[in-house]
Parts: sequence; structure tokens; C-alpha cells
Amino acid sequence: MQSLGIFGGTFDPVHFGHLNPVRETASALGLEQVRFVPAANPPHRSEPVANTHDRLAMIRLALKDYPEFRIDERELNRTGSSYTINTLESFRAQFGDNLPIMMLVGADVFNEFNTWHQWQQIPDLAHIIVMTRPGYPVVDASFFENPNWKISKNVNDLHSQPQGLVFFQDVTPINISATKIRSLLEKKMTADTGLSQALPPSVIEYIKLNNLYVNHSQEH
Repeated sequence: MQSLGIFGGTFDPVHFGHLNPVRETASALGLEQVRFVPAANPPHRSEPVANTHDRLAMIRLALKDYPEFRIDERELNRTGSSYTINTLESFRAQFGDNLPIMMLVGADVFNEFNTWHQWQQIPDLAHIIVMTRPGYPVVDASFFENPNWKISKNVNDLHSQPQGLVFFQDVTPINISATKIRSLLEKKMTADTGLSQALPPSVIEYIKLNNLYVNHSQEH
């Protein structure tokens, strides 16, 4: 590999709001592969509604049409909180110091970047690719006053060094959230046309077959 993308999340469930921006970003940046890294115990979010088995099954179904995307289960196989710094250290241990690694995040996630565990060390391990998202204005990376990174507007820079850059990538606006999807499913609005536009058909079928999310408000 000449480059590697990493995209983490709870994927509860995985949907086009994940898939489409990552696909556009991978194409724009020339990423050969993107690893989808489902979190086991996300420190900034509540516990996922769907269990690990179901979340993995839905991701596998969703990624079948994307040969450049792969599932990476390292956070699920690790105990404790799913800290990004530990995940990136694991990737570096596996792939070495010279491979350009690009961590893809949404604008809403990036705006809270300075609340992450050991966030100051993350640019020492990967580039940060910020994908714009509807309704979330993006703060300038210099807002975080991190001396270990700099903003780049040149895609070639991302491939000429292994880490340390912040790059803002515009993607087609798509206003979908897992929270909204779970709300529709809880109300059994399976005939809603918005649901078919939000989720791959195979994922919808899996959710229906396994009766996922129907009673999640009572459980969480």
C-alpha cells in the first residue's frame, strides 16, 4: 500500500452518511484502502444500541459494494475504552513509520477534537482529514494551538509525508444521522422512503430480520 485511510465510529447502524462521504474522500485523495474501525467502548458517546455481532454484520453487508473499504476489528478486540490514540499506535506498529495514514473525521467530530484523550499526540501518528458535514461549521485547526500539525491544501503533501497535516475535504452534503434512523426504526416506519435513502437495502433487510432498534429507547 502507498496510503491508508482510517474511519472510526460506532456504526449503529452504518449508513450512507458514513459511506458516501468516505467514498468521495477516498477518491479525491487517492486512498487505496480505507479501514472502517467500529468502536467497542466509545469514550465520548453512550454505549451502542446494537451489539457487536449485529454492528459487524451490518458493516460487512454495507461494504460488499465497496472493494476499497475493509472492516478492522482491532478496537473490538481490545479491552477498555476505544481511544483513538491507541488505535493509531496499533496501526503504526503494524504498518511502520513511513506509510501515509489518513484519519477521516466529520466536521462535527473535529470541532470537539481537543476533548479527545491525548489529542495533542494524534498528529504525530496520522494526517487528519476533515470531511465537511451539513450544519456543522468547521473550526480552523489553529484554534487548537497544536504545534505538531499544519493545514495543507495540497493532496500531494498528504502522500509525501506520513503524518502531521490537517486537510479539509468538501463532500456532497447528506443530512443523515444514526440517531434519526434509529428513531424511525423504533416507530416501525419501515415503509418510510427516507429510510431506503439512508441505508443500503441489505442493511435494512438485516435490521428487519433481527428486529433491531425497535425497543431501544426502553433499553437506553
